[in-house]
Amino acid sequence: MGTTGTARLQRRRIIERRRLEALLDASKAPVKLLVAPAGYGKTTLAEHWVESGGRRGAWFVVRRSSRDVAALALSVARVSSSLVPGCDERLREHLRAVSAAAESPDTLAELLGEDLGGWPADAWLVLDQYHEIAGARDAERFIETLVSASPIQALIATRQRPSWVTTRALLYGDVLELNQVALAMDSSEAAEVLGDEGAGAASGLVALAGGWPAVIGMAAVSSADLAGDWVEASEALYRFFAEEVFEALGDEVQEGLAILSLAPVLDRDLASALLADDADAVIARRWCWRQSAASAANDSSTDILVTVEGHHDTASEDVARAVDDLEGFLDDVDRADHAGAEAAQPRDEELLDADL
Repeated sequence: MGTTGTARLQRRRIIERRRLEALLDASKAPVKLLVAPAGYGKTTLAEHWVESGGRRGAWFVVRRSSRDVAALALSVARVSSSLVPGCDERLREHLRAVSAAAESPDTLAELLGEDLGGWPADAWLVLDQYHEIAGARDAERFIETLVSASPIQALIATRQRPSWVTTRALLYGDVLELNQVALAMDSSEAAEVLGDEGAGAASGLVALAGGWPAVIGMAAVSSADLAGDWVEASEALYRFFAEEVFEALGDEVQEGLAILSLAPVLDRDLASALLADDADAVIARRWCWRQSAASAANDSSTDILVTVEGHHDTASEDVARAVDDLEGFLDDVDRADHAGAEAAQPRDEELLDADL
């Protein structure tokens, strides 16, 4: 018999994505992309693939501050020096000698590329969270030029394809891309994640979640009875997911949601009135949660529609922070086994202060 209570957290099960690793192994492309939204196991796949098969990796987790091309170049040089000792020395000297305004992404990439001439054939430069510099012209230009001006092999995990990757490069095999469709779990992978007790529900869960590994992983660590009544199991998973997301939000967002939950019907004007501060300025982090029309008509499913709205000039930073709260939760699921990698890296601004 299923349970209608909230699912409880159990031990997370990590599986090898042998199907995806075989695709990575088969390609001779020097640039490999893992492109999908948060929660598709990009980091876990990258980590396991690099560590298997006798490969070595230089790992850099891209940050928002990496949009500064000098900070990005220094970070890439620093992690690469573990494979090519001394490759960062000329770059540091160059950055000490020129002003920030004179920093050219092509010059920095070509300089570093020359010093990476001894790049090992079994080594990969892993750029995780590449989407943090997506749209930053100089930062993306630096990576593009570095890839073309040096013998490095790059494995890039990102939510969107780098702007410099062309359709021609994909068609001619110069770049391999595993996208959201490829990274989605199939029934056999889901069954392995769910274990013996939930294996029978794997096909249904894959269909319901669209193969999204984050959702399938949550089902595995929850106490939802997947072998029982599917409607009740879906409700338990919904509650589990909602509570996990809620706990990941900031205090102000949680307080705002509690206030909004008191209203029987929500619209923009009512939300503005409920969340207005003393100056009658709408709180930037306005999260309106409501059931979609489709869910209201279907008792067997419950969907969450989350919208973020900001209505005054100073709201943008807080809105971005609120969105990051939610995305960060999914990133934590995706990167749980690689938490130590980023912690071991100095912050980019510290590199600039200490190394120049």
